[in-house]
Amino acid sequence: MNSRDRELSKLYEATWAKVKSAVDAADPQGLLALGSPDDEYDDVVAYLVRPVARGEQVDSVALQDWFRSVYGGEGNPETVERLVEEMNRLSRTSTVPTH
Repeated sequence: MNSRDRELSKLYEATWAKVKSAVDAADPQGLLALGSPDDEYDDVVAYLVRPVARGEQVDSVALQDWFRSVYGGEGNPETVERLVEEMNRLSRTSTVPTH
């Protein structure tokens, strides 16, 4: 792995950690509060980390659609909206190059 790849890997890991922290804190399906494992929302994190890393905006309608397709139901609307706001804040401060 060259130095650029190592740097990108570190930036990706840092972005993953920020996104995971925000998603877990939001607990959009209320699953962590029910005792679900720590990795319960890792699929949500995986869905969100790329647009955040690229500085792209996250859309609340698209995220709710994604929740329906994966979990069979929406996330709490207010919680999802706050999560989208946090993802968009993170996107604006992203430092991961896109090329």
